[in-house]
Amino acid sequence: TNPDGTWSLPNVIGGRYRVRAWRTPDLSLTEPAIFFLGGNESKSVNLPLSKYDGRSVSAAIAPRPAIIGQPANLVVRLEVQSVDQQGIVQGTPVVGATMQLSGSGDWRVRSENPTLTDSDGQASYAVTCNSSGTQPLGVTVDGQYYDLKLPDCSSGFVEPTTTDPSVRTTPTTRRTTSTTR
Repeated sequence: TNPDGTWSLPNVIGGRYRVRAWRTPDLSLTEPAIFFLGGNESKSVNLPLSKYDGRSVSAAIAPRPAIIGQPANLVVRLEVQSVDQQGIVQGTPVVGATMQLSGSGDWRVRSENPTLTDSDGQASYAVTCNSSGTQPLGVTVDGQYYDLKLPDCSSGFVEPTTTDPSVRTTPTTRRTTSTTR
């Protein structure tokens, strides 16, 4: 690699190529550059690397999207990212970290908050979204705030998606039921 970050590979035969780049332990290209090189062609390929050297937070919610006024389960995972010898981004769970949910969105947390991450680096919350649309929510860990990328909250009603006027649809009705044993 040259001081400016460029690298050259002369006398490459033509064909289809899939090119990746990385630097252990902190830089990686997660989507390879795929291209065809003609037999007499010369080509420059830009391989922008991203930094993976610190904490990362990801979240999953069920149901997805959260339905207004209905309970939802939110799991937030905290890990430290690094790049291995093969250029793969790896995450190591952070165990026992204190996480606190907060944000400007209309959410109600129905479980312990703050809470500690488990052996998988995960903290679980019972939440309820109270308004439709985008409802910002995040988590604070050791004074650092991380925005959770959650889908917009939904009313639970799904509009028919057909554009064919000959197809007839009926409205969707949601009912809450319970079973007693």
